Amino acid sequence: MSKLTDQVHDLVAPLAEEEGLELLEVQYKQEQKKWYLRLIIDKRGGISIDDCERLSRKTDPVIDENVDIRQSYYLEVQSPGLDRPLKTQADFARYVGTDVELTFYQKLDGKKKIQGTLLAHDKDSLTLDVNGTEQAFDLPAVAQVKRVINFG
Repeated sequence: MSKLTDQVHDLVAPLAEEEGLELLEVQYKQEQKKWYLRLIIDKRGGISIDDCERLSRKTDPVIDENVDIRQSYYLEVQSPGLDRPLKTQADFARYVGTDVELTFYQKLDGKKKIQGTLLAHDKDSLTLDVNGTEQAFDLPAVAQVKRVINFG
């Protein structure tokens, strides 16, 4: 993160928590000649438009008063999306008991991907129930973890 995104994160994270939300990421980037400050939030059960609007209204004046952003920008508060990769220990904790797909850097037992139910995690590994068998996977071997979304 940059100094600016760190500063925004430190200001906004407690405000998000007051609303029952978790601030996952702050992005500040230029896209097609316009600057965007994006706050990516989540909560168990998912994010609603009302959640985004409430946090936007709460944080906009705080950012304006406390962060020196020289150029004009658009503030966006958004959900990370259903298929976002899980990256942090907090992500893993939030989704224990749900189906996930692991993608490996190199094939493991002839497979590049595996699906199962996330049972546990620690700083070094993830434990999944794969077809009724508990299996641990070393995090350094895992390129990506995503939730498996089942509609229906």
